[in-house]
Amino acid sequence: MMRGFVTFRPESSRTRLHLICAPYAGGAAAAFRGWARWLPEEIALLAIEFPGHGSRFAEPPTTSMSALVAEAADALAPITRAPLAFFGHSLGAVVMFELARKLHKQAGRWPERLLLSGQRAFHRPPPRPPIHALPDQEFLEEIRRYGGTPNEVFEDAELLSIFHPLLRSDFTLGETYCYEPGAPLECPISAYGGLYDLEVTSEDVKAWQSYTRREFNWRMFPGGHFFIHDCEELLVNRVLQDLQML
Repeated sequence: MMRGFVTFRPESSRTRLHLICAPYAGGAAAAFRGWARWLPEEIALLAIEFPGHGSRFAEPPTTSMSALVAEAADALAPITRAPLAFFGHSLGAVVMFELARKLHKQAGRWPERLLLSGQRAFHRPPPRPPIHALPDQEFLEEIRRYGGTPNEVFEDAELLSIFHPLLRSDFTLGETYCYEPGAPLECPISAYGGLYDLEVTSEDVKAWQSYTRREFNWRMFPGGHFFIHDCEELLVNRVLQDLQML
């Protein structure tokens, strides 16, 4: 097993592409487990497991984007037999954007395509102030508003004691990230959003076009910020189209 990753479909002699995914704040690699059922055998499927999450539960969570990206880039370096494609949702989209830049800087490689989901282009202003430094009660109220966290978590003191610090660390990771402007990427970008997402509008999604010199396309899906789960089959089919694997 590669450090920092969970493999849902391993590489084989038939592998033509490695699809590497990254989850949203509070999420784990397991968010992509179901994707294997929709993907052809020619695609190996892996997902980043953030420290403190899922299979890395015993590790302290990180608030350092550079450390997280450096670890992921080092782990991916040995994969050379087939190309890579990157998918990230929300916080995961930021991670994957920086991972694409890191991989090019370290190894001179670009992903075949960068697939960014549920995230504003960096020059687009957020709709609300950051929440990572709010007092506990206010922070948790904002997390409820975002959706995506089961009500059981808020109603169970033991579960809340586990998830609260993870969520705060993840929001700190995302909200303290500072994009350093650079040249547009030399890989195609696909950007996706939810039609009813109150955090990321269609204009926020379309604005990713200026971050690449290559092909760009975008698509909005029925659902809110977590359309990634509500429209899983539809989303994966669009990913396959954009990867030219259908």
